[in-house]
Amino acid sequence: MKEKVCTSCGESLPETEEFFYKAKPGQLRARCKKCQLKLRKEQRIAENERRESAIIDGDKKKCRECGKVKAITDFPRSPLSRDGRRYICRSCREAGAVSGKKKCVECGRLIESHLFLSQSGRVCVFCQPKLERKKVPDCIGPDWIRITATPRRARG
Repeated sequence: MKEKVCTSCGESLPETEEFFYKAKPGQLRARCKKCQLKLRKEQRIAENERRESAIIDGDKKKCRECGKVKAITDFPRSPLSRDGRRYICRSCREAGAVSGKKKCVECGRLIESHLFLSQSGRVCVFCQPKLERKKVPDCIGPDWIRITATPRRARG
């Protein structure tokens, strides 16, 4: 029987599913089951500590995005989180810091912020009557303009 060495503890064990979890069909993970369970337990403890540190004195909470401590009422309600509030405050969510997207005033779609032709622009490149090459951000090359110069409507 072949032996496999655990990358975490260095112990040599038989290469079977009894000692190692499956990774992909026909493959086993690099860590043994004991080390994998130990690692997962440490990760769970660290995640719980991080979540608990977000709530301060029951009526204040730390925003995960900006890092500021704010009143619990500044966080929208969420049935998915433990404390019933989102992890990111309203002002960060409205500023688009969460997704890096802005809302176009013409079409109303949430679009990546780099797809607006100017920093203070409120209309996306898809709604601009004509694309001007000199106004396109440096991160978008001329090939992109040629491909997407005509806006397409989503089906649905």
